[in-house]
Amino acid sequence: MSMTTAKAAQATDAELPEPPAGEHGWPWAIDGTENRIESGIDQTREAVSPLPPGRDWPRISIVTPSYNQGHFIEETIRSVLLQGYPNLEYIIIDGGSTDDTIGLIRKYEKWISHWVTEPDRGQTHAINKGWGRATGSILGWINSDDCYYPGALWAAAAEFLRDDTLNWLSGTVVDGYSLDRTNHRHTLLPCTFLEALGRRNVGFCQPGMFWHRRMLDSLAEMDESLHFCFDSEFWIRSLKAGFVPKSSAVPMAFFRFHATSKTCSKRALFLAEDWRVYRRYKQDLTGAERSRVCEWLREREAFFLLDVVYGHLAERRRLKALVHLLGRLRLSVRLSPPKLYLGALLRCLLSGRPPRWWHA
Repeated sequence: MSMTTAKAAQATDAELPEPPAGEHGWPWAIDGTENRIESGIDQTREAVSPLPPGRDWPRISIVTPSYNQGHFIEETIRSVLLQGYPNLEYIIIDGGSTDDTIGLIRKYEKWISHWVTEPDRGQTHAINKGWGRATGSILGWINSDDCYYPGALWAAAAEFLRDDTLNWLSGTVVDGYSLDRTNHRHTLLPCTFLEALGRRNVGFCQPGMFWHRRMLDSLAEMDESLHFCFDSEFWIRSLKAGFVPKSSAVPMAFFRFHATSKTCSKRALFLAEDWRVYRRYKQDLTGAERSRVCEWLREREAFFLLDVVYGHLAERRRLKALVHLLGRLRLSVRLSPPKLYLGALLRCLLSGRPPRWWHA
């Protein structure tokens, strides 16, 4: 099923459907929210207004890939529509959700430029489909469990208007379990191709990223054979091609942790794809560079080793936890202290439960 609106209407909180009972603050309303992180929306508008003669606000195309995220997608949709940005194209590509996602999309379809619900080949395919339909000069994607902060699109557009050569923008991203339970701010740090390949001190955080169309047109689509590290492979490939992201301190997006998110529940598969991506590019490295990248990836595996093992135990996959742990004995010396490895092994063999201090 597909639905297209020639041009989505600009939304205000007064025009959008009423939020669910008990919901308040951003993105349920624009003002009067205690959990709003100021993103400089007023200053951004003043800094670029009036626009130079002959210039219009660039069209921004935002894609949301979606599948059975009915718990969160309404928040995502409202955070896009309530930007108040005057030249927005919003596209939702749903993989055939069976929960209440489709009903929530229909609730807002007057303001959505295009949406579709049909079986697809996963998140990467959905993003490629959306970007293939997009007509904007600036593109981004926001997952159906994340959301933008107020003024994010204005701030992004201002950066591209100030610099006609800008190809890749990385705004600050805040993570947490909800907008009023945040943990960390992630602002992009300088990163080389080698560091990105080894996942070393990488400050990339996808929800805050925007690209100029000319950059995306010069690169191949995101790799649909990857389901967990397709974004990092795209960063690596972009750096290799000579594109360098510009960092912005403006908080542009919120990245949500929850038990069913791939980031929290599929860590072992992320790590496996990290190695797969490394093998793809290792022929471009010297012997010394390969050793360095492998060292960084092993450190990353060690850092997440207990999370993977205890995650399996929490899901009652005791044998899988034991196999994973025994297959990574070499990482035990990298734990601090190393006896944590023995503790995990004993839990696999005896209680079959994660410790009380561990949580997903």
